[in-house]
Amino acid sequence: MKKILFLAAVTAIALAACTKTETTGVSEGNLIKFDNAFVGNPTKAGLAEIDKDNLTAFYVQGNFNSNLVFVDGFETVSKTATGQWVYTNLKEWQSGTWYWGAYSDGNEPVSTPVSASFTVETTQPKLTITDYTLNADTPKDLVVAVSTTDLTTNQPVPFTFNHALSQVKFTLTNGVAESDIKITDFKVSNVKSKATATVTDAISWTASGNETETLTNSAAMTAAADAAAVSDNFAVIPVDYSADEITVTFTATIDMSEPTKDIVKYLKATIAPANTWEPGYRYNYTAEITGKLMDLIEFTLADVNKWEDNTQNTPISEDDIISSDSQQ
Repeated sequence: MKKILFLAAVTAIALAACTKTETTGVSEGNLIKFDNAFVGNPTKAGLAEIDKDNLTAFYVQGNFNSNLVFVDGFETVSKTATGQWVYTNLKEWQSGTWYWGAYSDGNEPVSTPVSASFTVETTQPKLTITDYTLNADTPKDLVVAVSTTDLTTNQPVPFTFNHALSQVKFTLTNGVAESDIKITDFKVSNVKSKATATVTDAISWTASGNETETLTNSAAMTAAADAAAVSDNFAVIPVDYSADEITVTFTATIDMSEPTKDIVKYLKATIAPANTWEPGYRYNYTAEITGKLMDLIEFTLADVNKWEDNTQNTPISEDDIISSDSQQ
């Protein structure tokens, strides 16, 4: 019986720029192996993104000749200290078509009530993550992949992971000259918190009920004069929000010389994604905190009249000129 190499090449969409990075390395050995797994680039506070350095485990299931490859469920594939990918239930290869599905929920498996399953419908592998639940306090970067490979020789199996969630952040510009604005209690409410992901050639999400979550910024922010405050990167499940509104609330404070004279306003806005968010993308919402929003008296330049020359000369008569021998 021939045996096969297995390559796990994890691709990340560089979310803001929509670029992709892939590996084409080949693993050594004669058993199914996993190698060179990597994803994305980490960012600021908020979602802890999976990248090529911090991906340490993923969970894989396969199908060959209409039979599951791992009979006891998804197999754990772990990264060793030397960078090798290892698993316990070693599998040999046979010539034919192999189907694969894999995921990593921030380097961890999903657990009850969330479940993962893998099927092949005709010739299409399908990975399903059922009732995935968004954890607002400690969000995870869920990455997923499916693969179909017809093998006639002992060669690597291509395997590509993609980010399954979306991210949103908020940039608040200071429109009040010479005054810092402190942003506290920043919250994003009415975000769907439970949904089922279906992974085939694309990733699609369907909300599981109407459960929602409130996302809270990790710390207070300050929008300095002529500058901006930027929120955390919040993980969101990219379900259809066409019939919903997401509420953004925060308190804006201008610090005066005496605390009792501080200018404090509670501000609220709603956003409704024009289109469903796409998995693997970041979305940046922007707004300006103006003097009008803070109920400040503002001054604006209406106009400045031009200097005009008089059309006639104005003579000074001789009688109006005083002559003397010294300065008066």
